[in-house]
Amino acid sequence: MGSETKTPGTAAGIDNILRNAFHVPPTPSLGIQEATLRIREGIAQKNIPCARLEISDAPVRRGTLFNAANVRVPFPEGAAYERCYVALVDPEPMARWGHPAHWAFVPADGEGEVAFTETNLPEHGKSAVLFLPAPEEP
Repeated sequence: MGSETKTPGTAAGIDNILRNAFHVPPTPSLGIQEATLRIREGIAQKNIPCARLEISDAPVRRGTLFNAANVRVPFPEGAAYERCYVALVDPEPMARWGHPAHWAFVPADGEGEVAFTETNLPEHGKSAVLFLPAPEEP
């Protein structure tokens, strides 16, 4: 009879690697609901038109999001923006390609402000990032 063994603490080991080696908490401090709320508040404060809001289903690491031209989307500078919920703020969902829109970045750890950058490519390119319609306000 062979003995079946499991590596004890595999999930805990991955959490430790994320936390200690990469300085990334295994789970974000903010959930998608809170990130969406912060984005909506930022949109209102900056008076940014928004007819459609889509947000990443999970925090996105810097360098992993590509725009429709297959160019990396530049994240705001600073350590707080290494891992963010990213949203596409679209003022005209029925407009053709190339109309003005904004990217919104919310640090997943809850530190830092919501940052907005302008874009003329209102759709993301092929990447592992999944965008969903933003949850409605509770």
